[in-house]
Amino acid sequence: MELFPEIFVVVDKEDARSLGIQDGESVRLLYRSNSEGIVGKIQPSKLVRKGCVAVSFHYGHSQLGASRLPISKGGIAFLDGKKSR
Repeated sequence: MELFPEIFVVVDKEDARSLGIQDGESVRLLYRSNSEGIVGKIQPSKLVRKGCVAVSFHYGHSQLGASRLPISKGGIAFLDGKKSR
């Protein structure tokens, strides 16, 4: 909560424009495991692909990168199967 005191829903700038939603406007995201959804503020960005959204679900996490987090097949997921240097 110290780093991100509220939830942001990051969307492609063109998507936000075509949906008629503006920076800072509140939206509700609904999904299968939470039919009530979550409410967050829209943050248009060029960093998210068109048709996608990015939402941080790490609230309550306190290590802030201070420990290892093993990811099964991480090289494939993050490096397109290429070995790290």
